Amino acid sequence: LEAEWGGTHRHHGILLFKGLGLKENHWVHGASLQDLAPTLLHFLGQQIPAEMDGQVLQQAWKNSAKQEMEIDSTVHREGKSSPLTPEEEGQIEERLRNLGYME
Repeated sequence: LEAEWGGTHRHHGILLFKGLGLKENHWVHGASLQDLAPTLLHFLGQQIPAEMDGQVLQQAWKNSAKQEMEIDSTVHREGKSSPLTPEEEGQIEERLRNLGYME
């Protein structure tokens, strides 16, 4: 017999954090998948690109660590230019169009 493959998609998922300054046994509510990248960049001490969607999930940090690592996302993102040249951005857009991700 051939096995039938099926898939389901759910609106809820799980994300686990572990590290210095993070709360233990804490549920973060209202997070979205788009928040993952800016949160990881923040955790690693990297700049968050201005065009990146999502927000840093600051509620995951303990208060003292959060204060040390506090970010005003609007200030952090303002004036940050893309590290890519206009030509490189055009090449990426063309690749995404060819893959069907952009029209």
